[in-house]
Amino acid sequence: MEPGSSSRANAPAPPAQRWSERVGIAIALATLVIPFWVISFYSTSRTSSSPPASLQLRSD
Repeated sequence: MEPGSSSRANAPAPPAQRWSERVGIAIALATLVIPFWVISFYSTSRTSSSPPASLQLRSD
């Protein structure tokens, strides 16, 4: 075993690798959260509960 090999194994990750991990986590969270947000935004009930006027039955 080389004298410097044990210190390399315990060394922290280089800054570029930590940055790429954070970017990857942000992309993964956005991939999971944005579709649910869009679905919930567009699936809210914005119409009245009565059917359209063309489908209502007239009681004459």
